[in-house]
Amino acid sequence: MKLGFRDMTFGQDFASVFAMGQTLGVETVQVACPDDEAGIETLAGLVESTGIGISSITAMSWTMMSPDEEKAAAGVEFVSRGIQAAGKLGVGCVSQFVGNDSTISFEENIERYKRVYSPLAEQAEAAGTALAFENCPLIDDQNRVRNFAYAPVKWQAMFDAIPSRAMGLEFDTAHMPWMGIDVLQAYHDFADRVVHVHLKDCRVDPAVVQQTGAIGEFYEYGTPGDGDIDFPALVAALRADDYAGSLTLDLRPTNEETLTAGVNYMR
Repeated sequence: MKLGFRDMTFGQDFASVFAMGQTLGVETVQVACPDDEAGIETLAGLVESTGIGISSITAMSWTMMSPDEEKAAAGVEFVSRGIQAAGKLGVGCVSQFVGNDSTISFEENIERYKRVYSPLAEQAEAAGTALAFENCPLIDDQNRVRNFAYAPVKWQAMFDAIPSRAMGLEFDTAHMPWMGIDVLQAYHDFADRVVHVHLKDCRVDPAVVQQTGAIGEFYEYGTPGDGDIDFPALVAALRADDYAGSLTLDLRPTNEETLTAGVNYMR
């Protein structure tokens, strides 16, 4: 396994991402999808000059499942561009959200997912990469879920609909505890689909839950070691399954202080 971080605060400033990687002494970085061929060439040069690998290309949009054809097409084009970049750079996965149309049933969403993502799965297979679906529900201010790939039952339906091994999970530790999902059990159940791991902690406040129910501000994210997640047990499980990908810090906020604390804890 390799340790790295996601470039939450750097965007297309790839030189700064890799410079931070050198400062922290990490092995990988997760970077934004480059805008053009020049961006791909820049990334290739930085990998060669620093020795830091790219764990994943971020092509995160939640519009692919939209009933608005123009928005859906833009989302598909973005993911396709991420796949092309990953293929040219030899990167193993493309991080994304699956999306969701809250006006239709989950079964109807799965049917749309199959139509939208089957060609992308074929493209990913041909490029030698995988799509890594993030498990954050992306709840908006009207309590609508914008990403249905947030729970094990949803993952199973996705993989049943498109069995391709180019379809995988970006397993983010922090989004499960506040939903009542056991992190280790979820990992054990879907270990063979985990292609990228996001690390952040989560602390649930039972006293707040008692007063508000599981709707209020009853949890907060943090740097690994600050919350309720048993990271030593998770790392042991990953080792037992010979997971050879990256452990990628995905922190709120992402800065040198939080990244240093996360790197030190995980080391």
